[in-house]
Amino acid sequence: MGIKSALFWFGLVLVLALLWKLFDLPPETEMIGIVSSWIEAYGLWVLLVGSFLESLLFVGLYFPGSLIIFLGVGLAPDSVAALCSVGAVSVGMLGAYSINYLLGRYG
Repeated sequence: MGIKSALFWFGLVLVLALLWKLFDLPPETEMIGIVSSWIEAYGLWVLLVGSFLESLLFVGLYFPGSLIIFLGVGLAPDSVAALCSVGAVSVGMLGAYSINYLLGRYG
């Protein structure tokens, strides 16, 4: 990895940290409580949309989708619900990756 690439990633992380402070986003423990309540209220739809946004190009850098994905599968009450959660996550990611491909191919 060259120095330009390392500086780019350092700058990107720095900008994200500044945006987090600028918009006064909640700390990680509070975010877990918020996401857990979303999953309990809306179920698989939160997982589908969260995994879709997490997988979109550049949107995933700002959106805490991995937290939604891990909590959604982890909070599943039984194995059937966990399989449904994994299915919803897979469909969301597949849709986003298809859009990323089309953006790269034609955009």
